[in-house]
Amino acid sequence: MHKDFAGWYASLSLGEDADALGKRWASVVDVTEDTSEADMSLLVQVAFGLKTAPSELSVLKAKFTIPELPQPGDREVALLAAAVLFHDMDGNYPDAGLVASLIKSTSCFGLRAYDQPVDLIGTSENTLRKLSETSRRRPELEPTKALRTTLEANEVAAAAKHAESGQHVEAIKALAAATSKLVSAIVKRQNKFESDVKTFVTVQDEELDMLWWLHNGYSIDRDVPFAEVPIDSRPFVIARELARLTKVLPGPTALDSMLTRTGVSEGPNRSIASAVQGIDLAWINATLEALPEGATSKHWTPILFAFERRVETDGAAGWETPWAALTAMSIQAELSPMQLAQALYRELIVAQLG
Repeated sequence: MHKDFAGWYASLSLGEDADALGKRWASVVDVTEDTSEADMSLLVQVAFGLKTAPSELSVLKAKFTIPELPQPGDREVALLAAAVLFHDMDGNYPDAGLVASLIKSTSCFGLRAYDQPVDLIGTSENTLRKLSETSRRRPELEPTKALRTTLEANEVAAAAKHAESGQHVEAIKALAAATSKLVSAIVKRQNKFESDVKTFVTVQDEELDMLWWLHNGYSIDRDVPFAEVPIDSRPFVIARELARLTKVLPGPTALDSMLTRTGVSEGPNRSIASAVQGIDLAWINATLEALPEGATSKHWTPILFAFERRVETDGAAGWETPWAALTAMSIQAELSPMQLAQALYRELIVAQLG
């Protein structure tokens, strides 16, 4: 059990004893290991206390239900959902980058309230930083652990025993099973090595494309130098171009530096509603059309959801209030140009690569 789990649970004042807490933590581990990447978005939604359909909440409660303990209530499920997300990132599970990206985009630089004792925001930032660095390291070409390539003596002995007693079919089956297990281990290592090399090559291509883009200092979409992209639309324009060059979650380590080099940090703070209303509708339509179907969400892609709402009004104002109500976001709250660029960038790479 994680050392902070008891402290997190104490905030609920449920009086759970050590045995019950151990079982609750075991359910957290089980859900982490059995939940698909698609289901992680529901866990983020519940952890942030965002409006969730009763049917979805019931399914999640069932995952955390333990026969000898009371069924968890809504607040308890929200805490357990946060614990699963934390454990996924802390345990460096394969989808940790996606989970951290979902949390980052859902939080939207604190514009969304998050009231949990589990530090998902800080953990997601640390995870993104760590994965950005480790995904860009050259994979080890030499195995760190020798792989067995011969059958164990006890496996051969078991097959021989069957043969000596006249059970030749059983002997062959035993040898076949042992050989299959051995070959599977070799294939698994080879597949992992090939996957690691493929990812590394993809990252190298990504970095080269980004460096050329920065070196040229030219906006592909606007067909002008970065400095000539209007300040009001620059955060979104640059974010989309950089997201299009990103091939591996969670993106480059030097994201802040790259955005600064493009001049994104210039300009006043603006609300999401103002920034979305201030960019041309043709650009918004092109952005949405390039995304996979069903990739946007009012929960973890609030800016892209704002794009959709603006399209529905044919570019006219009036979409802002319904958008704010559906997303639990403020119309007035402002972000810096750098934050606007980072927020849209995170949403786009989650939509494209998640």
